[in-house]
Amino acid sequence: MSRLVVLALLWATCLLPCLSAKSIFVSPDGNGSACQQEAPCALPVAVQSSAAGAEILFLPGNYTLNGTVIIAVNMTLRSADGGDVSIHALQEDGSHNMSPIFSIQAAVELIGLKFRGCSSGCMSGISTSPGSFLTAKNCSFEDFQPQKSWPGVAISLMSQEARFEHCRFSSNVATGSLITGGAISITPSCESDAVYSFSDCLFVDNSIQGDFNGPSLSLSGGAIGLNQECKRKSPWLSTQVKFLRTNFTSNSINVAPGFSAGVVEKMMRGGGISATLRKRFAQVTVQDCVCNGNTVSQTIGLHGVSAEGGAIFMETDTDSSTLDIATSLFTANSAQGGNLESQAREFGAHGFGGALMYRGAGKIRLSSSNFVSNEAISGTGGGIRGDGAGGAVYIDFGSLRVGTRIPQADADFDVLSIDASTFTLNSVRTTTAPNPLTDAAATGGAVSVYFGYGVAEASFDVRSSVFTQNSAFAEANDAPAGGAVAVTWDDQIDRVGSVISDSIFRENVVRADSGGRSNAVPRGGAIVMRVRSAQNIDAPQFFNVSFIGNMAQASSCVACGGGSAVGGALSVYRDSTVFISLPKQPGLIRE
Repeated sequence: MSRLVVLALLWATCLLPCLSAKSIFVSPDGNGSACQQEAPCALPVAVQSSAAGAEILFLPGNYTLNGTVIIAVNMTLRSADGGDVSIHALQEDGSHNMSPIFSIQAAVELIGLKFRGCSSGCMSGISTSPGSFLTAKNCSFEDFQPQKSWPGVAISLMSQEARFEHCRFSSNVATGSLITGGAISITPSCESDAVYSFSDCLFVDNSIQGDFNGPSLSLSGGAIGLNQECKRKSPWLSTQVKFLRTNFTSNSINVAPGFSAGVVEKMMRGGGISATLRKRFAQVTVQDCVCNGNTVSQTIGLHGVSAEGGAIFMETDTDSSTLDIATSLFTANSAQGGNLESQAREFGAHGFGGALMYRGAGKIRLSSSNFVSNEAISGTGGGIRGDGAGGAVYIDFGSLRVGTRIPQADADFDVLSIDASTFTLNSVRTTTAPNPLTDAAATGGAVSVYFGYGVAEASFDVRSSVFTQNSAFAEANDAPAGGAVAVTWDDQIDRVGSVISDSIFRENVVRADSGGRSNAVPRGGAIVMRVRSAQNIDAPQFFNVSFIGNMAQASSCVACGGGSAVGGALSVYRDSTVFISLPKQPGLIRE
């Protein structure tokens, strides 16, 4: 039977005499009572006996724990003199008990410790309770792969504040049908501010595996999942998350074989990071980071699963919320919602944002960042439409507002701003099952943006950026749009606008294989802009923009869009009619 080892209560209620020394030594085979370097204690004895403010020093070695260590007073736990310290999680009876190695209920700092799990019947890593504060420096969390369904197998955070510096998370796997966070799960309270930071950390090969036959499937954050869905609006409270100089490589969300046809809600979001924040101000910063080879995908073709944000997914319904991505690199990330195998039972599914998807409201800035070879894939089958949007980036500023109207006095700008960034070889494509009953859209080989429903003002701006060899490709009945960029302004928007300046669009392509349908019309080899709103419309403005060798290509119809004879460069229209003609001013647009 697994034991629960109570390792710390309040100082005033220590079960053993509280140690007065500030530095307390432990070792894997320690059996002393003085807890000094020459006579170290066992870890449970040291923690249970320590007063607030103590520093527990781990002598080198492998520590194996069969029960939870409860830390209820403020303290520091660190490797003595930088020695190699590994803390292993095992279950003595193989009961698959998901209790953690450490249960943290106070302000605790971990320095230079290695936490290791196993692949069957293991404990999880660390859990924190509301009111606690975790700091981890130079720590690693590896190989937590319990068989039981559980979010955050390495760390489960319920605290309002946590800080990670120079930490490594690798090969942690969470399994189930309703999972938020493969390696780290964050579920803070809605009653106070929350702050989380990750600096100089590495997340590699962490994942969520969906393998449960149930009524729904919701998998979020292959490496990190944050969920804070508050019931009442508290815009004066904030949640801030910062990622600085942090690397996310080959993290994933996958669907394994075995899902039943009764699964009706199928969402996979954020192969690396997923953050859902409702009814409060949210501020997420990604700076000097690398996201490489993160994926959201299914591994079988039986059932479609919507995939959103290969590397990062964020959702918020508060207009003042922000996402700021600066000096970061996104390469070879993918959102594969489409059924890549043609089978009779397949369903259509969306693939949105090969690198990044943002849904809701707020302001997004992408600056001095590079997006290379990211991909979004969708599939259509069984009469259900599956759209693909944003090979690198998909921004949805409208779907959370369906059926609502925000008064202009209460609403704010929804803004996407792209500054000094490059988008190269990104792609969006739709795959189509045999004899599909509907069409689908592939929009925005690099960037796709949707504004709609209750937005006071909606702005899309691009400055000093380069889009090269991005593509939007659609099979059969599909209608692709925007080889590099696709923007839609829908109904109920008070004012729309866009400024694109000092930028280059080179060799982007939109292509359709119409399968004999004459209405499969590709639009805008480089850019397509569609306006549905009948409100105040500011015509898109272009200043010092170069379009070079872009192409709109179809198999059985004439491609639509402005540009040179070699292919469409730009299409701006209101539904099926031409919306504007570009001003013929020297230097304004160069072909």
